[in-house]
Amino acid sequence: MVTSAEGRKPQGDAVSMIDGIPLQAALLDGEGRIVAVNAFWRRFAAENGYPHPQHGLGLNYVETCRGAAGAFSAEARVVATDLQDVLSGARDEFSLVYPCHSPTERRWFRLIAYGTRNPPGAVILHLNITPEMLEEERQAASRVEAERALSRMEQELDDSSRDELQRLEAFSQDAPHDGMPTKAIRTAYRAAVKATTAPTGPSGDAPLKSMTRAVAESLATQGADANTVARLHTDALGPIVRAARRDRRIWVIHEARMVFIGVLGHLANIYRGR
Repeated sequence: MVTSAEGRKPQGDAVSMIDGIPLQAALLDGEGRIVAVNAFWRRFAAENGYPHPQHGLGLNYVETCRGAAGAFSAEARVVATDLQDVLSGARDEFSLVYPCHSPTERRWFRLIAYGTRNPPGAVILHLNITPEMLEEERQAASRVEAERALSRMEQELDDSSRDELQRLEAFSQDAPHDGMPTKAIRTAYRAAVKATTAPTGPSGDAPLKSMTRAVAESLATQGADANTVARLHTDALGPIVRAARRDRRIWVIHEARMVFIGVLGHLANIYRGR
């Protein structure tokens, strides 16, 4: 049940609407005061030790955010400014992702505010997006590790020597993997590297994304892992580096990393969606 600042169940379409929302929701009046909150809001306040006896009812949400201090106060001030715009009618809605970490866990929420006009005010929603943010962090860490792996490869090839490239290929062949991809996949990967490292390069990001996505989809059917992609990349890159002019070899290696990262990214998304 939604409760109002007077402790009664208020009336009105907006209030009835937040009563059925399965996440933290509050109703503000035209001045930004909290006039109603739902059960999810009250439960979150109780579980997190919020000191206000009425879970914030009667407080001015805009002024509270504007006067915030300490960690995440910058985000709170942005909320105050954007929410004031919604209340004034300058904009219909806004959203903002903000951290809300507790002593025992890391959490993120998306705040969404929708303006109401009769009566004037706003509906405030807080959506817990912690799983999505943690997954983004995991993927970012994977990309960083991939870039570090490629940076190590670039360092090994800094003088563009044939011996160093051969050692890299030997290392790739010794790495654990689930089997070499089919000839068609190797050809498609090599074509993506060639297109990316050509003097003119691919015409925009769309062709590269399409090529790397197609390779990743084919690799996924074989259950390929990151080691398989690393070996595939090295096998495709070696002949192209050798064929390049000496003064372009490091550039070729640098540009080709976008194919490697793109295939890994698409492959991760494919596996995630299974």
